[in-house]
Amino acid sequence: MIPDKHTHPAARAVLLMVFSTVLFGLMAVVIRLASETQHPFEIAFFRNLFGLLFTLPLLFKHGPGLLKTSKLPLYLLRCAIGTVGMMAGFWAIVHLPLAQAVAISYSTPLFVTTAPVWSRCWRR
Repeated sequence: MIPDKHTHPAARAVLLMVFSTVLFGLMAVVIRLASETQHPFEIAFFRNLFGLLFTLPLLFKHGPGLLKTSKLPLYLLRCAIGTVGMMAGFWAIVHLPLAQAVAISYSTPLFVTTAPVWSRCWRR
């Protein structure tokens, strides 16, 4: 069941998180199956290509102003870090036992939570 706008916000959040977890699990399985014939970075390329195809209608509707930012260097750095992280995740799914790769991916909130602390240390 996909939650709609009439669902209680907390229940909707729980259902969306469960749905997201199932889809990420399925993505890991598809990556593992595709890795029998393709390199992990090639799989990552096609994932991004199809993601772009699904994003294009949004860009056409709202125009290129949707991507406007006053902090382009930081945005490009964020994109580069995200790309490297995604490729490392795909490599891990292909080369590590699936349970270990998923367990490592679940450590992401630990690093995201500590990021503000590290950024304050770098400013000093």
